[in-house]
Amino acid sequence: MSAMEQRQVRFGPFRLDRANRRLHRGLSVIPLRPKAFAVLERLVAHAGRLVTKDELLAAVWPDTAVSDTVLKVCVREIRDALGDSPDTPRFVETAHRLGYRFVGQISHTHLPASLSTLVGRQCEIADIFHMLEHSRLVTLVGAGGSGKSRLAQEVARSIDHTFEEGARWIDLAPLGDAAFVPQAVATVLGVREQPGQGLPDTLRRYLAPREILLVVDNCEHVIGAAAGLLESLLQAAPRLRILATSREPMRTDGEGLFPVPPLAIPSAQQRLTPDRALEYESVRLFAERARAALPSFLLSIANCQAVTEICRHLDGLPLAIELAAPRVRALDVEQIAARLDDCLRVLGSGHRTGLPRHQTLRAAIDWSYDLLTDHERRLLCRLSVFVDSFTLEAAGDVAAGMGVDLAGVVDILSQLIDKSLVHIVDAAGALRYRLLETVRQYAHQKLLVADDASAALAQHADHYLRLVEGIEPRLNTSARPHWLAVLDREHANLRMALERTSRDAAPDRLCRLASALFWFWFHRGHWREGRTFLSAAIGRDQAPTPSRARALLGDGVLAWAEGDLGAAGPRLEEAVELGRTIADLPAAAHALHFLAMVRLGEGDAAAGRSLGEQAVALARGTADAFCLTLALASSGVVLLALERYDEARLALEESVARGREAGDAWAVALPLRNLAIIALRRRDYDTARALLEESLRGLRAVGEKWFLSRSMETLAEVMAAAGDSERAARLFGAAETLRDAVGASVLAFYRTDYERAIGLARTALGQPRFESCWTAGRALSPDDAVAYALAESTDVSR
Repeated sequence: MSAMEQRQVRFGPFRLDRANRRLHRGLSVIPLRPKAFAVLERLVAHAGRLVTKDELLAAVWPDTAVSDTVLKVCVREIRDALGDSPDTPRFVETAHRLGYRFVGQISHTHLPASLSTLVGRQCEIADIFHMLEHSRLVTLVGAGGSGKSRLAQEVARSIDHTFEEGARWIDLAPLGDAAFVPQAVATVLGVREQPGQGLPDTLRRYLAPREILLVVDNCEHVIGAAAGLLESLLQAAPRLRILATSREPMRTDGEGLFPVPPLAIPSAQQRLTPDRALEYESVRLFAERARAALPSFLLSIANCQAVTEICRHLDGLPLAIELAAPRVRALDVEQIAARLDDCLRVLGSGHRTGLPRHQTLRAAIDWSYDLLTDHERRLLCRLSVFVDSFTLEAAGDVAAGMGVDLAGVVDILSQLIDKSLVHIVDAAGALRYRLLETVRQYAHQKLLVADDASAALAQHADHYLRLVEGIEPRLNTSARPHWLAVLDREHANLRMALERTSRDAAPDRLCRLASALFWFWFHRGHWREGRTFLSAAIGRDQAPTPSRARALLGDGVLAWAEGDLGAAGPRLEEAVELGRTIADLPAAAHALHFLAMVRLGEGDAAAGRSLGEQAVALARGTADAFCLTLALASSGVVLLALERYDEARLALEESVARGREAGDAWAVALPLRNLAIIALRRRDYDTARALLEESLRGLRAVGEKWFLSRSMETLAEVMAAAGDSERAARLFGAAETLRDAVGASVLAFYRTDYERAIGLARTALGQPRFESCWTAGRALSPDDAVAYALAESTDVSR
């Protein structure tokens, strides 16, 4: 059930929205009674499995004794809603006298979960949908707090199923530098840079054949970079649609502009009954949010006038109403209206100095801010240093100096949550917090004129320096997946800490922070970003320290990964020299074995062999198991390239043994694959296949696509040599998709075997059949591709 707890679920033309307890078909809501919805939800959560009647009754009616007749009524209602037949079921199948089974094909959306219902906006959703049919770029424009992001979410959910690859949500708000707009898009799409090719070019190639909707949120602060990139993507990808939100237009060719209007409000002259008032979206939003904060709240004759007055003063802006409504916990609505009117005095005077809605939003936030205690204000401002979600520990660190301990921070944070200024985010089961972007910007402006601004910014950087320096020694261990996931969640804040440190902190701090992140950038494919910060750190900090040695190592390795051998060699040579000088033997050994790979790529295998041997000798003098595992593997690869198979096998087998001893499936995958190549060249296909299957099983657990593609390609080579040409072609196609996802290419010293095997399979099958099998493999998801490679599944389109 965990996946369902985090995502909406699609099946056929339907979308099951758990957060709001609704079943959708396109733009329409399909009515289901609560118990029928609960039965459907339970069946979908266990799709493909028989759910017994007793299990359903216990789950849906836990405290009530009911007969299975009631259950049958719910199932009949579900079938009527889905247009399903018990005789030829597409979704719900009956197991006679036992229970039911959901047999529809389900998929999860890639959109952020909604934490609350969207009030109104049905006409706007339909209008935007119509615009997207005629304009490939539609930008929702409006002031901060006008509801652009929430409206974009709902539009995307409504039409997600109409795109072959669904919709993807790209939030640009965390970016402090417009140069990282391509990286933000690539991260969401799972695309990495191709060696020798800029990331925008890689994105254009990736999107060119795809039918997909990109929803790009919060473009205004990087508008030039966003507009340029999105326009170029649309030119390259004819089936791409983009829905953007911004406070100003993109001003690109073909852009469709949709000004997001405020919610409908009653006129000052109207005296409305509660029922009539609730026909206005602004009043309905206030009433729903007030009831969420105070369940006993009801719109009544007594308070209706005050509520409509609040909505008018706030010009129907959703964020302003969202901030005002929770105050019913402490104030009656007449008091709220009076205080808000006093706060918005400038709006009634006619002396407005900016956009009215902009001032209205600022006034609403001013009002909420003025209601805070001194400690609440100080913490809110300090929390504005986080450009994305953050942990409680991080909040505690930036609150240092406020004179409160962590327990006190928890209390103040809870008050800010209650006042709708801080929101709770559930990220993969980890509780985190975030500020709405408009609130964050407001609070950050307050912080920058406060006496403790520099301290808060420094504490933010200090927190992330401590975090990454604590994680770095654990990253290349069996716990790698966990720590990479932690850094993934902190990526935007880490980038901001790096940017601030590069401007304001001592040179050694940037070097420490960047060098500790090198392996994260390597594993996740953020090679260009890593090189940017590592190069800056190397230029600023000339001191002969371990952090400089590791920065040199990191910059060299990432240059090698990008195929920039000319830059990689000198960086790695300097890392070797400095590592030896300061006795940082792991850094020197890593630099040596990666330098061996550089020399091999340059065609000098003899030099690579010497470097590999030096790396192994140096690594044996350390306690770093990961370093020795990789050094042995690199040495084995060079010996393999020299066709010294017996020596290569000894090095690779020791690498496997060391990696297994450490429980590091990622590190073991490389030597296993190269041992399989030796077996393949000796025509021992059974051994080669067994080695590659072990490699794939380990990589599946880690989720590493680059190495996964390598092992899958080698397995395809084995299949081609053994005469299973159709399987080989499908595996080649699946591996290509994985390589495309990470921006990798077939390394030069493997290319001969790769092309020979493709030629064998193509000749055996003939071009049409070969292309058909290749295309079927390309369509497989990573999980399905591994299952097919391991013969766990034969479900591949023919």
